[in-house]
Amino acid sequence: MEADDLSSLPLLSTLKSTSKQRKTIISLFKHICKKNGDQEALSFIPSKYDGFIQPSLALLSVKPPDCEFGVFTGPADDAASAAVSERGIFDDLIRFLIEISNTETADDIVCNVAATVMSLTVRSSTNQARIRGLGGITALAQLLKTSSNDNSLFWICACLRNIARHDENMPTLSEMNIVPRLVELIQSKNMVLQEAAAGALWNIAWGGSIGSQSDTDSMKHVINLMKSPNDNIVNCGSSILMNLTMGESEENREIVIAAGGVEALVEALDKTNPKVQYSVAGAISNLAVDDKLICRVFGDLGAISKLMNLVRTDHPNVVDAAAGAIWNLLQLPANRKLLTDADIGHFVSLISKWKTNSALENILGVVDQFATEEHRFTLFSLGTLPIIMDIFLESDSSVTLLQAMHILYELSWHPDGFDPIYHNKAFIKKLGELVTTGKEPDVRSSAMSTLYPAAGMIDLIEPVLDIIVEQLGSAESVISSIAFELLGRLCVTTPSRAFTARSTLLAINALRGEQNHTAAADAIGFLDLLANSGSQILLCPHVGNLIDIASSSDSKQVREFCRGALLKLAQGVPEEFSKLPGLIRRLSELQQNTRSSRASKISKKLLEALQSAFSRLPGKVQVPPTSTECSMDFLVGNTLYSDMTLIIQGDRIPVHRCVLHGRSAYFRALFESGMKEAEQRELELKTDFSKEEWIELIRFIYTDSCRITTQNVQSLIEMADLYSLSRLSGLCEEFLANTLTEEEVFHFLSLAMEARMPQLKTLCLQFIVTKLDLSQHILSEEER
Repeated sequence: MEADDLSSLPLLSTLKSTSKQRKTIISLFKHICKKNGDQEALSFIPSKYDGFIQPSLALLSVKPPDCEFGVFTGPADDAASAAVSERGIFDDLIRFLIEISNTETADDIVCNVAATVMSLTVRSSTNQARIRGLGGITALAQLLKTSSNDNSLFWICACLRNIARHDENMPTLSEMNIVPRLVELIQSKNMVLQEAAAGALWNIAWGGSIGSQSDTDSMKHVINLMKSPNDNIVNCGSSILMNLTMGESEENREIVIAAGGVEALVEALDKTNPKVQYSVAGAISNLAVDDKLICRVFGDLGAISKLMNLVRTDHPNVVDAAAGAIWNLLQLPANRKLLTDADIGHFVSLISKWKTNSALENILGVVDQFATEEHRFTLFSLGTLPIIMDIFLESDSSVTLLQAMHILYELSWHPDGFDPIYHNKAFIKKLGELVTTGKEPDVRSSAMSTLYPAAGMIDLIEPVLDIIVEQLGSAESVISSIAFELLGRLCVTTPSRAFTARSTLLAINALRGEQNHTAAADAIGFLDLLANSGSQILLCPHVGNLIDIASSSDSKQVREFCRGALLKLAQGVPEEFSKLPGLIRRLSELQQNTRSSRASKISKKLLEALQSAFSRLPGKVQVPPTSTECSMDFLVGNTLYSDMTLIIQGDRIPVHRCVLHGRSAYFRALFESGMKEAEQRELELKTDFSKEEWIELIRFIYTDSCRITTQNVQSLIEMADLYSLSRLSGLCEEFLANTLTEEEVFHFLSLAMEARMPQLKTLCLQFIVTKLDLSQHILSEEER
């Protein structure tokens, strides 16, 4: 084998890296081989690579990205890392690392060892885990605290960054108490070292821990970073806080708060660097999740107004983070008062601007917080409805759809909101689609709930009726419950529709589902609504099923409901109930059934209820009331089939010659007199009575009744006398008798005498004698 042929050496042949990176690893490999006396392996290493190569950032061509701390590209790929592990070289490397951590070692050796460990752990989760078991984490922590060489510290931090990616390493890292040292290095003047230390601390924070959970000292060190005049350092601190408080990190949130993180974050909101603004807003958002006390503190410290300033910037990431923070802070209703109508309007305007951006969910989240009865009119006046409708129709994001549906539902209660929402066929259609194809259960149930306001209008909801019916008894209990509620309302308002019978049958079947207690309970609610409404008749075809279920169900609740429903049917619609083929015979047979006491008792009670109900029914034929008056009243003043017009003081009243002839002696004599008026299609009457009074006279002629008031009664009395309408005179006489008062009695008496109304005259005299103090009345007349 040629000395320069590296391909035959398992370790070296698998290294896919640059020449300079390879030199560093070869140098260390050579050192380990010498130490172990492995002359055979050593002989394959070219002599020109002899000696240690001082690694540096320039040498390895590694540059940390500006936006993500600690994301480096390592020199060894997975195959190389595996080859090192298989030969046991990685274990030797870690033992050597431990050895040099306990002794004074030249910086170039520390640097080479740390660089190699970094290269072999950057992609290998196996090596990331093995280093813990071999004690390498403790060695790195010791070197971090004792080393003063920037190059060595850079590679040590890079190693710690890699190790922190393995979750099981986090407890050991927490015990090392390295946060203060990392924070110290972050504040050094060496920018490269700053970012390496930040990368290590950032990854440790991403794992959810920076030190002992019971101690706030480590957190205080991180928070101190945000007080630096250097924006990069501030960004490091706020980014770490953002990671530490992400998700369900309740303990970390408490430590951040106790260490003064809330105040530091609010102060850092004044920074103008977008990176800082983004990470600070993200940390605030995390802290505010489900913690109304912290929301109040942030509100009191003025965080919302500062975040609102960030929302008004043009940086997408900053707008996204700031909107998310405001959204979470608004879960405290008191904080909503800190935003003006102009602020709300700005968020509404951002919806269209950012509708294709990830910031949309947070922006909509803020608007959604104002989808309340208190702010309904404000949102509507800002033109929110059409904007949200467009978002709903275009979006396929579950979160966005949920937000849009809630906002539209709330806006539908605005006086002018219902029609543009529920008369939109595309809106109804998409709701129906989401019920069956929504990606999340919450989306499906929310789509069903959003249909509820239209449940009483069959013409609006009919396009999705079949979809709703299909959800009855669904495995998703929430959706099934809403479907039963929706269809219950529809069945009551439109009982004749075919879907009601199908819905009722599905509900009956749900009662039989002994295992699905939720569906059975929902079915009971639906059927109970029918049993207590005018839709009872829908249950009659299912009486046999109800009897079976009431007799055999294992659920006491179901049995009691069925018994109650059957009794209501027997009492409420006994005729329909008893029409069912063979029902009475079956009840009689069940009553005698000694094998089923439940069936026997139910049958007995039903027969008793039927007997009681039939006994209350009238024992004679009921004739419907006449509809003549209503039908004839329709013709009063109606041009339909009119063949004559009366002209009263210039006003025209259409009439029907045959009705006037048949109902009025005056008009009959006029039409048979042979005078020219009898033949005219228009007849002008010279009269002092108004058109309105004539309308009531004609109404009486047509219907035998009219609308008598205190204003027209005297005129109608005169018209009744003039046109020989004795019944009209009697109706006026009755009206006056029913309105007798002490003030009017003498006037009515005078009128009765003039109009020859003997009954009214008698009643007036009776009123005067029995209800007035006549002596005082006469005295008062004499005094006057």
